[in-house]
Amino acid sequence: MNTSLKLFFVLALVIPAMLLGQSSPSKIAIVDVQKVFDDYYKVKEAMEKRTKSEKIFKDEMTIMENELKKLVGEFNEIQTKLKNPNLDVEALRDQAKQKLQAIRVQESDMKQYGERTRATWRQREQNLARQTLTDIRKAIEKVAADKDLDLVLSSAGQQAVLFAKPAFDVTAEISAILNATKKK
Repeated sequence: MNTSLKLFFVLALVIPAMLLGQSSPSKIAIVDVQKVFDDYYKVKEAMEKRTKSEKIFKDEMTIMENELKKLVGEFNEIQTKLKNPNLDVEALRDQAKQKLQAIRVQESDMKQYGERTRATWRQREQNLARQTLTDIRKAIEKVAADKDLDLVLSSAGQQAVLFAKPAFDVTAEISAILNATKKK
C-alpha cells in the first residue's frame, strides 16, 4: 500500500476520532504551503538574486571560454609552425608545452568555477528553504492562534484534504503576514 493511501486512511480514522472526542466544535483551516512559499517576498527576492547571479556566471564563463579558444588557436598555430623544417623546432616545442599547460589550467579553472558556483547556489537554496519554512510555520501558528484554530492542514502536494470549504483556506492571510515585514 503506498504512503499516500496509508496517510489518507490514518487521517480518515484519526481526525474524526479527534473531533468527536472534543466537547466544542473544532476549527480547522487549510493552507497551500507551496502558494505561500511562491508568494513570499523573500523567495521572490532570492529568485531575482539567483537570476542576476546566473547572468554573471554566464558572462564569466563566456570570457573564460573565449580565453580558452584564444589559447587553443595559439597552440594550433604553433603546431602548424612545427611542421616547417626551416624554423627552430626546440623553441616552438617549448612554446607548445607552455600553451598546452595554459590550456589545461584554463580548463581546470572553468571546471572549478562552475562547481563552486553551483555548490553556492545549492547551499543558498537550502538555506532559503529552511528559513522560509520556519517563517511559514511561525505565520501559520500566528493565524492559528488569532483564529483559535484547532488544526491547519496543507492543501498542497500530496493532498490529505479531499474537501474543504473556502472559508477554511488561510493561505492569503499567511502570505499577508509574511509579506508585511517587507521593507517598502
